[in-house]
Amino acid sequence: MKEVLFVDDDPDITLIVSYIIRKMDYVHLTTASTGKEALELMKEKLFDLILLDVMMPELDGVSTFHALRKLPGYKETPVLFVTAKVQRDEVEAYKNLGVQDVVSKPFDPIELPKIVRKWLK
Repeated sequence: MKEVLFVDDDPDITLIVSYIIRKMDYVHLTTASTGKEALELMKEKLFDLILLDVMMPELDGVSTFHALRKLPGYKETPVLFVTAKVQRDEVEAYKNLGVQDVVSKPFDPIELPKIVRKWLK
């Protein structure tokens, strides 16, 4: 079973992603609504993939990304930003940070499992 963490402050998006990802029979999905909550979960458990919203209150996705890279076991974990901020220069900046991929909001519910599958291999 692969462990995936989805972090987003929007409950509607979390509900949609949960519905889509939980249909993948080899994936166990955990959700968090803040960067701080996500970091606490990562201290307790190792995740195979992290899907991270960029724009969140308190601790945004970029700050959460930098913090998680300092946690034991998370130096190489694939992290995908899920965001509406997908202009070419924004995506390039995210990838320069070390994020593996960027999933555009709104996302295609058929493509999302394909993207998750790709990064879990």
